[in-house]
Amino acid sequence: MEPHSVILSPYENFVFTLNSKESKRQYPHRLDKFLMFIGLKGTIEEKCVKLCDMSKKDSNLLQSYLIRFISSQKDRIKNQEIAEGTLRNYIKAIKYSSQ
Repeated sequence: MEPHSVILSPYENFVFTLNSKESKRQYPHRLDKFLMFIGLKGTIEEKCVKLCDMSKKDSNLLQSYLIRFISSQKDRIKNQEIAEGTLRNYIKAIKYSSQ
């Protein structure tokens, strides 16, 4: 039997890092909010590939998107649209996508 090299997609890596059932249910949706915010199109799997490519090409651009996303969510906290914990959960989902 020949060994097969299997490379997981960025989305598969993301899901693999999630431990709890609740995280596996909620984090993909939270990550997708960020992916839509930065204007990526396609399925979440396709968006994750694009995000991975973007991070390799221009980490400064990705950093700018992260700052803008966090800033927009802080505005939502000020307007009492979301709780502070919601922002932490968005950040956790994005963090897990980079592992």
